[in-house]
Amino acid sequence: MPRVKIEKPFTTAQVVSYIADQTGLTKNDVKAVLDSLEEIITLHLKKKGVQKFNFLGMAQFKIDRVARRAARPGRNPATGEEITIPAKPAHNKAKLRVLKKLNLNSAEFNNERRKR
Repeated sequence: MPRVKIEKPFTTAQVVSYIADQTGLTKNDVKAVLDSLEEIITLHLKKKGVQKFNFLGMAQFKIDRVARRAARPGRNPATGEEITIPAKPAHNKAKLRVLKKLNLNSAEFNNERRKR
């Protein structure tokens, strides 16, 4: 697969077109595959799912439980007035972790940053 320099993030249509060009599939087939992938990830991350999905060794989607936060005193930065910051209930948060397969080589990454 030839290396392509990406100037700005792809739109969904550009992703579909690129994959269709690279694989020889039709755009509708690629859309169907991406829709199925979205459904698989959603089923894994739902409340009754396993709440974790490993995407081809490149990334891991995971649901983490965030603890509840009690109300606490605070200060309005604009007026200096003391206020009470309200409590927040416990909730779930989706996280994405990039795995080794996708991590850029640090030397390659630093060279790219210097070019900018």
